[in-house]
Amino acid sequence: MAESRVLHDKTKECMPESMQLNKPNALAVAILKPDRKPDGPKYEDDYLWVKCFAVSNYALLPYLADRAQRTTAEKLHEQCTLKAPPGEAFRLVHNASVLHPETTIGSISSSTSSLVVLEQIREAELETRLGRPRSALQQIE
Repeated sequence: MAESRVLHDKTKECMPESMQLNKPNALAVAILKPDRKPDGPKYEDDYLWVKCFAVSNYALLPYLADRAQRTTAEKLHEQCTLKAPPGEAFRLVHNASVLHPETTIGSISSSTSSLVVLEQIREAELETRLGRPRSALQQIE
Protein backbone atom coordinates (compact mmCIF):
# COMPACT_ATOMS: atom_id res chain seq x y z
CA MET A 1 0.00 0.00 0.00
CA ALA A 2 2.92 2.37 0.67
CA GLU A 3 4.09 1.87 -2.93
CA SER A 4 0.62 2.87 -4.16
CA ARG A 5 0.76 6.05 -2.06
CA VAL A 6 4.17 6.96 -3.50
CA LEU A 7 2.87 6.44 -7.06
CA HIS A 8 -0.21 8.53 -6.24
CA ASP A 9 1.96 11.38 -4.93
CA LYS A 10 4.29 11.27 -7.96
CA THR A 11 1.28 11.25 -10.28
CA LYS A 12 -0.34 14.20 -8.54
CA GLU A 13 2.86 16.24 -9.01
CA CYS A 14 2.72 15.85 -12.80
CA MET A 15 -1.06 16.18 -13.26
CA PRO A 16 -1.76 18.53 -16.18
CA GLU A 17 -3.59 21.75 -15.42
CA SER A 18 -6.44 20.66 -17.70
CA MET A 19 -7.19 17.88 -15.20
CA GLN A 20 -7.68 20.25 -12.26
CA LEU A 21 -11.29 19.67 -11.28
CA ASN A 22 -13.64 22.29 -9.91
CA LYS A 23 -16.85 20.28 -10.03
CA PRO A 24 -18.25 18.21 -7.18
CA ASN A 25 -18.19 14.44 -7.73
CA ALA A 26 -15.59 14.78 -10.51
CA LEU A 27 -12.47 12.64 -10.59
CA ALA A 28 -9.25 12.69 -12.52
CA VAL A 29 -8.10 9.22 -13.50
CA ALA A 30 -4.46 8.70 -14.42
CA ILE A 31 -3.66 5.39 -16.11
CA LEU A 32 0.05 4.56 -16.12
CA LYS A 33 0.97 3.30 -19.60
CA PRO A 34 2.11 -0.34 -19.88
CA ASP A 35 5.65 0.53 -20.94
CA ARG A 36 6.15 2.67 -17.80
CA LYS A 37 6.97 1.30 -14.36
CA PRO A 38 5.60 2.73 -11.10
CA ASP A 39 9.04 3.47 -9.65
CA GLY A 40 11.23 6.36 -10.78
CA PRO A 41 10.27 9.89 -11.80
CA LYS A 42 6.92 10.48 -13.46
CA TYR A 43 5.94 12.82 -16.28
CA GLU A 44 2.59 13.91 -17.71
CA ASP A 45 3.12 11.78 -20.85
CA ASP A 46 3.53 8.61 -18.76
CA TYR A 47 -0.26 8.50 -18.31
CA LEU A 48 -3.55 8.42 -20.13
CA TRP A 49 -5.63 11.11 -18.38
CA VAL A 50 -9.42 10.79 -18.10
CA LYS A 51 -12.05 12.91 -16.33
CA CYS A 52 -15.12 11.16 -14.94
CA PHE A 53 -17.93 11.49 -12.41
CA ALA A 54 -17.73 9.67 -9.10
CA VAL A 55 -21.35 9.09 -8.33
CA SER A 56 -22.30 5.65 -7.11
CA ASN A 57 -26.04 6.32 -7.07
CA TYR A 58 -27.35 8.56 -9.86
CA ALA A 59 -30.81 8.50 -8.31
CA LEU A 60 -29.39 10.95 -5.75
CA LEU A 61 -28.34 13.33 -8.53
CA PRO A 62 -30.99 13.04 -11.26
CA TYR A 63 -29.47 15.84 -13.36
CA LEU A 64 -26.43 13.61 -13.96
CA ALA A 65 -28.40 10.48 -14.85
CA ASP A 66 -29.16 11.55 -18.42
CA ARG A 67 -25.87 13.16 -19.39
CA ALA A 68 -23.24 11.09 -17.60
CA GLN A 69 -22.86 7.38 -17.32
CA ARG A 70 -21.14 5.59 -14.50
CA THR A 71 -17.51 5.16 -15.39
CA THR A 72 -16.43 1.56 -15.02
CA ALA A 73 -13.09 -0.16 -15.40
CA GLU A 74 -14.46 -1.67 -18.60
CA LYS A 75 -15.02 1.79 -20.12
CA LEU A 76 -11.51 2.88 -19.16
CA HIS A 77 -10.16 -0.39 -20.60
CA GLU A 78 -11.86 0.49 -23.90
CA GLN A 79 -10.11 3.88 -23.93
CA CYS A 80 -6.75 2.25 -23.24
CA THR A 81 -7.37 -0.28 -26.02
CA LEU A 82 -7.70 2.59 -28.50
CA LYS A 83 -4.16 3.73 -27.60
CA ALA A 84 -2.57 0.26 -27.29
CA PRO A 85 -0.96 -1.72 -30.12
CA PRO A 86 -3.46 -4.04 -31.86
CA GLY A 87 -3.91 -7.37 -30.10
CA GLU A 88 -2.11 -6.34 -26.91
CA ALA A 89 -3.87 -7.88 -23.90
CA PHE A 90 -3.68 -5.96 -20.65
CA ARG A 91 -5.49 -5.43 -17.35
CA LEU A 92 -6.15 -2.35 -15.24
CA VAL A 93 -4.73 -2.51 -11.72
CA HIS A 94 -5.41 -0.38 -8.64
CA ASN A 95 -3.39 -0.81 -5.43
CA ALA A 96 -1.93 -4.12 -6.70
CA SER A 97 -5.42 -5.55 -7.41
CA VAL A 98 -6.73 -6.32 -10.88
CA LEU A 99 -9.99 -4.44 -11.44
CA HIS A 100 -13.15 -6.30 -12.36
CA PRO A 101 -14.70 -4.80 -15.53
CA GLU A 102 -17.83 -3.70 -13.62
CA THR A 103 -15.88 -1.90 -10.89
CA THR A 104 -16.93 1.75 -10.81
CA ILE A 105 -14.22 4.33 -10.44
CA GLY A 106 -16.25 6.07 -7.76
CA SER A 107 -16.11 2.93 -5.64
CA ILE A 108 -12.30 2.86 -5.58
CA SER A 109 -11.72 6.59 -5.19
CA SER A 110 -10.45 8.00 -1.94
CA SER A 111 -12.55 10.49 -0.05
CA THR A 112 -9.42 12.61 0.44
CA SER A 113 -8.34 12.88 -3.20
CA SER A 114 -9.98 13.61 -6.53
CA LEU A 115 -7.23 11.61 -8.28
CA VAL A 116 -7.39 7.87 -8.98
CA VAL A 117 -4.20 6.22 -10.25
CA LEU A 118 -4.42 2.98 -12.20
CA GLU A 119 -1.76 0.90 -13.90
CA GLN A 120 -2.21 -0.62 -17.35
CA ILE A 121 -0.25 -3.89 -17.15
CA ARG A 122 0.23 -6.36 -19.97
CA GLU A 123 -1.29 -9.75 -19.09
CA ALA A 124 2.04 -11.45 -19.74
CA GLU A 125 3.61 -9.27 -17.02
CA LEU A 126 0.90 -9.52 -14.35
CA GLU A 127 2.59 -12.25 -12.33
CA THR A 128 5.97 -10.56 -12.18
CA ARG A 129 4.62 -7.04 -11.67
CA LEU A 130 2.17 -7.98 -8.92
CA GLY A 131 4.43 -10.59 -7.33
CA ARG A 132 1.89 -13.39 -7.26
CA PRO A 133 0.58 -15.96 -9.72
CA ARG A 134 -2.54 -15.03 -11.61
CA SER A 135 -5.50 -17.36 -11.90
CA ALA A 136 -5.88 -19.37 -15.07
CA LEU A 137 -8.42 -18.16 -17.60
CA GLN A 138 -9.38 -21.71 -18.46
CA GLN A 139 -8.77 -25.15 -17.09
CA ILE A 140 -5.58 -26.77 -18.33
CA GLU A 141 -5.98 -30.42 -19.29
